[in-house]
Amino acid sequence: MPLREETTIRIGHLTGTGFDVLSTERKRRYTVTTRRIRRPATGKALVELHCDRCGAALLVRVRSRALSRTIRKRYKLTAFIGAVSAVVLYGGAVGLDQAGVVLPFTSVLGPVSVIAFLLGLAAFAVGMYASYNEEGIRLRSGPGVADGTHRLLLGDLHDPPRRTLVS
Repeated sequence: MPLREETTIRIGHLTGTGFDVLSTERKRRYTVTTRRIRRPATGKALVELHCDRCGAALLVRVRSRALSRTIRKRYKLTAFIGAVSAVVLYGGAVGLDQAGVVLPFTSVLGPVSVIAFLLGLAAFAVGMYASYNEEGIRLRSGPGVADGTHRLLLGDLHDPPRRTLVS
């Protein structure tokens, strides 16, 4: 997702929950507060907003474009290292198998190599997910607002605002 200098954020105030009749999925209904915010030139800044529904003070942490790009690169580096380690471990296992060497699970090397391979795949998945979803914007609880009724709504932040959202 592109990092814009000025962006629109949507903060949802939870107005109700329920279950869908045809599925066991839990539905949440939000009243949406939409605001335009500017990123700082460097570093990060706290922006205070107020909920349209209840008037609560909400703190939003906004990172600069450069800092957000740096964090995205770190996540991608984590994903790359995880993928390379998984490929190397898998290639080593195939090479050993072709050479006629079997790593028994009774020794330490067998389970450790399987666990390291799975951790490499997990690091790849988590790193890619985090790099894709890093916007540099986080909702922090304002004073006395830690009740779980407010949420930063993700998705395309540049759509026209809708007053009620069901997720």
